[in-house]
Formats: sequence, structure tokens, C-alpha cells
Amino acid sequence: MIDVVFPKSNEAEFISMAERLGLSGLCFVYPKPTDVSSFQKSSKLRLLSGVLCFPNDVRKYKQHLTFVSAPEDQQDIRGILESCRPSVLFGLEFGRRKDFMHHRASGLNHILAVIARDKDVAIGFDFASLLSAKPRERALFMGRMMQNVDFARKFRFKVVAATFAKSPWHLRSEHDLNSFFVSLGMTAPEAKKAFDWVEP
Repeated sequence: MIDVVFPKSNEAEFISMAERLGLSGLCFVYPKPTDVSSFQKSSKLRLLSGVLCFPNDVRKYKQHLTFVSAPEDQQDIRGILESCRPSVLFGLEFGRRKDFMHHRASGLNHILAVIARDKDVAIGFDFASLLSAKPRERALFMGRMMQNVDFARKFRFKVVAATFAKSPWHLRSEHDLNSFFVSLGMTAPEAKKAFDWVEP
């Protein structure tokens, strides 16, 4: 499993925790392109780096792994999927939108799911934000994640299942995350594929 994390000069702590949890790699995400080769010298983990972009900056960093945090408005989400095409769009479920009577405001619909597949944009499932949510909100966000898991199965877009941790203490083992994502409706093979989202 290659987890996605947001370090703040604490890369060594993330690496130490990831090694203890038996992870195979980490993708450090920064506000600008950052070389992580100095950390690679002292760790057996596979270490990658990505860029947390504003939508308009994705093209500038296209040679890197690009991550965009989902906006509130679905029209903005559509524009990101169609025009910007980041490597990973994450946090779709955490918007302050109100759920509808017959389906949840999960940030995706049938049209956006097809666009994500056709434009080769992976949808990220953010565990740490769920962990940090208030108990009442957590149930709402989990319901939205379950709906997006159904969309992923039906429309076959790429999925990244990771902690998206901002603290080493938010990291979890692959076994724990597998159990969680299976509880959301993923099959074990689907979860494994979502963990191994980076090409070898």
C-alpha cells in the first residue's frame, strides 16, 4: 500500500510510523514540487512526491502527480475533471451540500463518474478527514463514500484509497484500511487495487 500524506517538515516521523505499520510506500504531497530523494536513502519504503494544486495550476505541474481538493459546487468539479485533469481529485464527500431525498450529495453523479473515467482522473477517498469529523457528520460522510464506491464499481473510474493524513498518528495499516473500505462496500480486490494506485 502506498499512502498519501501531507507532511510539514515531519517526513521522518511519517516514514517511521509507516514502517511500523508495514506500509510499502508513501506519497508526500506538498504545495510545490519537492525532491524526496534524501529521505529515500535511509528508508526501504517507496517514496514519491506530489503537488497539491489549485485547479488552474495543474497544467503547470503536469509532469508530477497532481492532487486537487474537491470544491463545493458540482459545476466546478465538472470543470476540474474535464479541463484540468489532475492525477487525483479527493475529498468529494466532505462538502457542506445538503443531501437529496433519494440520493446523497456525494460530489459525484452519473455524468461526473463517466467524465472521471474518460479523462483518467482518479477519485480519492480521504480517511483522515472522516476520522477528524464530528460523530454526527461522520455517518453522513460515510454514506456519501458508500455512494461513490457504488459509482466506482458501476463506471470503473480509478480510485485511490488512502489516509490523506496530515499527522503521522492518522496513518493506519493496510489491514485496518482494508476492513474500513470493505465495510463501505468495496470488495477486497477493489480495495487492494485502490491501495496500489501508483504504477510500478
